[in-house]
Amino acid sequence: MPRDVFRYAPVAMWHEDLSDVVSRLGEVGARSEDELRAALADPSIVVSLADGIRILDVNDRLVELLGGDRELHMSGVDERFFTPEWAAAFVDALVGVWNGETRGGSPVALRTLDGDRLTGELQWFAPPGPEGPEWRSVVITFVDSTERDVLVRIIRMVSEAERAVISATSEEEMLSEVCDIVVREGGFLLAWAGFVDPDPPYAITPLAVAGYEQGGPETVRVRWDDSPLGDGPSGRAVRENAPQVVNDVANDPSYEPWRDAAKRAGVAASVSLPLTGDGVCGVLSVKSAEIGAFGDEEVELLHRLARNVTAGVASLRARGELERARASMERLIEEKDCFLATVAHELRTPLASVLGFAEILQQGGARAPGEVSEFARFIAGSAQELQGVVDDLLIAAREHPDSIRVSPTRMDLVAEAVLVLERMGAERTPIVGPLAVHAQADPARVRQVLRNLLTNAGRYGGQHVEVRIGADGENAWVEVADDGPEIDAGHAAEMFEAYVQSASLSPEPMGLGLFICRRLAERMGGSLVLDRREGWNAFRLALPAADG
Repeated sequence: MPRDVFRYAPVAMWHEDLSDVVSRLGEVGARSEDELRAALADPSIVVSLADGIRILDVNDRLVELLGGDRELHMSGVDERFFTPEWAAAFVDALVGVWNGETRGGSPVALRTLDGDRLTGELQWFAPPGPEGPEWRSVVITFVDSTERDVLVRIIRMVSEAERAVISATSEEEMLSEVCDIVVREGGFLLAWAGFVDPDPPYAITPLAVAGYEQGGPETVRVRWDDSPLGDGPSGRAVRENAPQVVNDVANDPSYEPWRDAAKRAGVAASVSLPLTGDGVCGVLSVKSAEIGAFGDEEVELLHRLARNVTAGVASLRARGELERARASMERLIEEKDCFLATVAHELRTPLASVLGFAEILQQGGARAPGEVSEFARFIAGSAQELQGVVDDLLIAAREHPDSIRVSPTRMDLVAEAVLVLERMGAERTPIVGPLAVHAQADPARVRQVLRNLLTNAGRYGGQHVEVRIGADGENAWVEVADDGPEIDAGHAAEMFEAYVQSASLSPEPMGLGLFICRRLAERMGGSLVLDRREGWNAFRLALPAADG
């Protein structure tokens, strides 16, 4: 080969004397290719054969590609360039030489003096001579395809990651799988993804990480405000909605807060890609062990992946909103059915009483003045009960408890309890406590609560019911107690919800009573709780005590 062609060739080239290698190869004593490969599995034999290589010349492209100077490469095979792939290619070449071949080639990876990894094809050629191959004048070339190989690998990685985006059922699953693929298939060192916190300290919290074998995700302290922790590539990616590339982490001023952690993890370059749009706001950060790893084409491919992840997250959130809307609609339909059943149940008994007694009066069935008065009293009581049901429904219809109107005033709980019992025809129900206990509350709302508690006790409680009234520090209280069966803790909590039905107490809807009572109690600054004491179930309404 003409010297000028060799020296200025666009591919890396060595001119080598392999005659000593051929002699040493014969000394191995292999009788077949399988025996030779078995012998070459011993690293010491391979190193001994490599020591037999005499380098006659190297060209300019080789020095430029691998680093150093001509003298370094002429001095012999430097182990700093070795990789496992180089060793495998060298073994393939030795087998070719042993078989008498004059040319061959294998895929290979080399290391530069700066530690960068190069991939390509290693080819060798021994010119023919009168007595066989001229092993004293072998030309070896390295065709660098690193950039192409990296792009092909990234394209495949992006394709696989996009399939993961499509099949994910949750944001965490999607981000975790994408980060794993970026590291596993893309050959990158680290990857993490997270979303921004809109409130101080404006952190970007990682939801998924991959490759963090040194230091763990706690080394990722990132914000997106204009503080030093927010002025790094990830913070800028969010604020500017554009990829941010740092191809030399060790010397980039913006990476100062994370430089030590990056050094420990072996990070040499970084790219942060915005996950912004369609209501999504976050970042995908990818790290490489190689300086200058992120060129324009690599960044564009990774940015495409980030855009697809953003769309995937938005799709999952929209799907979640749809599911929640569907569940809400189903719940509303169920509540509507319960509401109708409750209204029918609550109205049926008092309406039947009103209609029955009114029909008797209309037909002249009541002859004695006392009977007419008694029937009128029953009709009035049933009408009062109907009015109470309507009041309850009006309270339940209000979406926000604050919209319930209350008019607190100084009132006597004993007097209100007596009035409720008289209107319900339950004057014989005992009242236990002082002759007067004053609270700061709305009398009408207190009567509404007592009416509901007494109605429930009569329907679902024990044989004996009593009203207890007292004061305790800053609170005045009135409770309705019955000696019915103990209510288990799980159902006790459910009883204060709207439209609850319980086969353990009644096969019919329980109505709105306790739900209404608790709402009214809280609106008046008090509380309503259920307690079990000495064989009695006691529903206690606690209210602020009146001054004086």
